[in-house]
Amino acid sequence: MATHLLVRSSYSLLKGTMNLKDMVSHAKRMGFGAVALSDYHVLHGALEFQLEAQKQGIKPIFGMEVTFKHEDELFNSLLIAKNNEGFKHLMKVSLELSESSSVSLEFGLSQDCYFIAFSENGPFEAKLLKEDWEGIVDVIQLLKSFDPEFLIGISHQESSYFKTMNAKLIDIAGLNDISSVALSKVYYELETDDVAHRVLSAVEKGTYLEDKTLVSAPNRYFYNQKELEELYTSDLLSVTDKIAGSSQVDLLALTTKLPVFPSTHPVSNKVYLSELAHFGLSRRLNDNVSDIYTKRLDYELSVINDMDFHDYFLIVYDVIRYAKRNKVYVGPGRGSSAGSLVAYALGITEVDPIEFDLLFERFLNPERISMPDIDIDFPDDKRQFVIDYVREKYGDERVAHIVTYGTMRARQAF
Repeated sequence: MATHLLVRSSYSLLKGTMNLKDMVSHAKRMGFGAVALSDYHVLHGALEFQLEAQKQGIKPIFGMEVTFKHEDELFNSLLIAKNNEGFKHLMKVSLELSESSSVSLEFGLSQDCYFIAFSENGPFEAKLLKEDWEGIVDVIQLLKSFDPEFLIGISHQESSYFKTMNAKLIDIAGLNDISSVALSKVYYELETDDVAHRVLSAVEKGTYLEDKTLVSAPNRYFYNQKELEELYTSDLLSVTDKIAGSSQVDLLALTTKLPVFPSTHPVSNKVYLSELAHFGLSRRLNDNVSDIYTKRLDYELSVINDMDFHDYFLIVYDVIRYAKRNKVYVGPGRGSSAGSLVAYALGITEVDPIEFDLLFERFLNPERISMPDIDIDFPDDKRQFVIDYVREKYGDERVAHIVTYGTMRARQAF
């Protein structure tokens, strides 16, 4: 048996074609017990991948293609998480790659991740093409100084030229106590899908399919076991299963909790929130608070406190107060949070939900417990200013960015 360790999904935007359900289904249909999701620079599909793999009875392996930079040289290689700490490291590397086109070896490597240096399009290719065997030894020794247990991923075995070069590379690696591993790069599902992959490449480059400079990627489809056995030795294939067997990552165990709002007041945060809300509503209504407002406010506070979201409201209140005090414009509120009188009383939103007959239950419903979601709008040039405040006050581990995807369905594709 063997395991595919480098499979791109459509989350490798314009660099891969498979959706995750098809990817896992294809692996199962071919009899693989495990498969790795190794998208280019990103981990966006990781949770969806784990859930789909568990649903279909396939072991999920989590990797990522990374562009490394050493001195003035750029090369791509693969990191695979050994455990949850390794996945956390991949997240750190992915964040860096969202802000830069490459990472250093010092930053990118971790003892909690397998480092698999590519034979093709990796740190060895230039010297392989020149048949610079001494230079290859130098590269191996350099990489060993960063990770003594790194592996060399052998790919492009379909080419008789590269197969010959790879054989020499494997021999040199073995003489320098470095193991090699079968690494068939999978960018699409079926052999005929190379046309679709070429189209994506043309879209990414902004050119025509007839462009001679457009690099094709044939033979990057999902090989079955028999095809892998024809391309690779049993030793190289067995290493893939050792990696798959030893990798133990469970994203569902990577949980976090809301931070406690750091209040300096001599009362509990639940009481503090109640006091703030009543005071704020009184200011909003010029001390003319009718029973309908009081009953609605007390009801909302009871729901918020019963669901233990009091700290959440205090944190959002704190962030918005900081922004306004520093002359950062804040949007009036949108979405379901505009239905909360507590949010209005705290200055989080500027819409009176009673005046406009807005429902609190669309925002928080005690019969369907889920995290509250308050959308806040800041000017583009002040957004980072507010984020930095939240990071400094509540910690890096409490702050995350989210992303919105555009999908290339029929209309967009046309």
